[in-house]
Amino acid sequence: MSQFEFFMVFFGLLLGLAVAELFLGFAQLLRARVRPRWGLLTPLSSAVLLIFIMMTFLDSWNKFQGIPLGLGTMTLFCLVGIVYFIAAVVAFPRDAEEWPDLDAYFLAHRRWIAGAPIVAGLTLMIFEIPAVLGVANGMKVSTYIFQNVVIFGLLIAIALSNRVRLSIAMMIALILFLYAIAGTFSLN
Repeated sequence: MSQFEFFMVFFGLLLGLAVAELFLGFAQLLRARVRPRWGLLTPLSSAVLLIFIMMTFLDSWNKFQGIPLGLGTMTLFCLVGIVYFIAAVVAFPRDAEEWPDLDAYFLAHRRWIAGAPIVAGLTLMIFEIPAVLGVANGMKVSTYIFQNVVIFGLLIAIALSNRVRLSIAMMIALILFLYAIAGTFSLN
């Protein structure tokens, strides 16, 4: 096992715990005695988080194999895993009886949920930017900048918006954009 593969086991475990927590929160709501009104914001935000976690894992394998591993690198990637874990914990209420409307729950916690991919993305840019500039081709750099402006712009708008329909539209747009740039059926 290479040093990078060993690192990916550790990082994958952290991201896997975040995914498990996300699904656990969903499952606990399904078996709650008093079921809340679902709405669309909490399920969509959970889908956004899941996609970001999957993209982070894939990007780590695809982009970061050449990074030097050490305590600093492990700390930054650990921070990314912790941020996603916290967002996954916050994505669903622990007690469904306290939150009869999940749209209201999301609006009360939107800054944590939408903020996690922002913090994780900015942290990972420490490693991504040198990689992008290392293959400095104007098209690649401009595409990287454009994609990140759209992603961070939508996440910031979601974090700041207190309007249900606007938040739904932005999350759908974000999901479609993420699949367009990184999905198996991407336009690339």
